[in-house]
Order: sequence, then structure tokens, then C-alpha cells
Amino acid sequence: INQSMGGATVAAPIDSIGSLAWNPAAISGVPRSEVAFGLGLVLPKTSLSSEITGLAAGTTDSEPGAAAVPTFGLVHHCEDSPWTFGIGVFGVGGFCANYPSSTTNPILTPQPSAGNPLGGLGRVFAKAEVYQIAPTVSYAVSEHFSVGFAPTVTMAGLICDPLVFAPPNDANGDTFFTYGPGSGTRMAWGGGFQLGAYWTTESCFNFGLSYKSTQWMEPFRYNSVD
Repeated sequence: INQSMGGATVAAPIDSIGSLAWNPAAISGVPRSEVAFGLGLVLPKTSLSSEITGLAAGTTDSEPGAAAVPTFGLVHHCEDSPWTFGIGVFGVGGFCANYPSSTTNPILTPQPSAGNPLGGLGRVFAKAEVYQIAPTVSYAVSEHFSVGFAPTVTMAGLICDPLVFAPPNDANGDTFFTYGPGSGTRMAWGGGFQLGAYWTTESCFNFGLSYKSTQWMEPFRYNSVD
């Protein structure tokens, strides 16, 4: 529901999930204390094409499958108090690509070797997941105006096999440079913050303002082999 509103939820707190995601101050306007759960399914459809003029050309479809995107939101109004508290857990980003190796698509041919001197990347698998936890507090300055703050804790994981972020190497001395694997990693942690204001009027217009900071992440580290 909130996704279909194109961002208008910043000033339209129709449920806990949308308010926590879009504007921390808007949780003061959620009609009642509530817990909400959501689950989205992403079905990506991608293909990869490459060509070596006069030698080979091809197109390969990815087979990533369906990715689940969970959402959780809790808002609690303190009785006879201007304070409202909440916490949101969101799947905020990600992708998946799963390309088999190919004998006709140059970029997906096996990595260089004596029998395949041109070489490509071979089969390619990449997957990213980004989750965010947002403990939130809102204070009703008046009956019509609220301000809110939410620190954000971000967890992100990225698998990339072969690991194209690192340069290829010729560790075995066969004069052919190849990439190592990029599956030996863990979730990286980071964080930021979100500020918001929410103002209602006696007419049919409400106004919201929200600012979300950059998420400062620790380095993504990989254990690979050459």
C-alpha cells in the first residue's frame, strides 16, 4: 500500500510500516498502537549479451529465482504522553544474478587457459542483500505538530563469484590471468540516522518533511584464493 503512494506516506501515516520507513515523526499520527508484518517477492528477469566481432556472439538469461523481502513494524503510543515509540525492520535493497557458463557468449566462456586463451569470466553468480533496523521515537510538540528521530542500523552482504572487484592474477605462472572466488565473506555493518517533522491542519492537507543520512558502512572483506 505504501509503495503505491509514491512517497506520500511522508505525510500520510496510514500504518506503522510506512510511517517508520518514510518519516519518524509521522508515527505520532498512526491511529493506534500496532504491529504489522509484510513480505514482498522480487522476481528479476535479466539477460547478458556480448560479442567479439567476427568470432562469437551470444545472449544468456539469468536464473536468479525469487527473492523474499521481509518487513516488520511496531508503533506504541504512550498513554497520556506526547511520546510515541517504534521499531522497523526493512529489506531496503538487493539483487541476484545467476548466469551459467557458455560456449557462445564470449563474456561467459570459461576463464583464460591454454585451451581457451581469450577467455571470459565463466559462470557468474552475484547476490546482494541490504537490511535496515530503525528504532524510532516521535514527540508531539502540539496537537498538530510532531518531530521524530531514528538511528538506522544497516546490514549488507554482497557475494560476487568470480570476485571481479579484485584484479585477476597469474599465481600459477601459466601466463593466463584469472579471477578468484568471492563467496568467502560476511555481512557488513553500518549506520546512519533519519530526522522528520509532521504537521496536520484543520483542512484536508497534511505536511511532512524527512531527511535520511548516508549510511556509513564498514569495509566489505573477502577471503579468496588465487
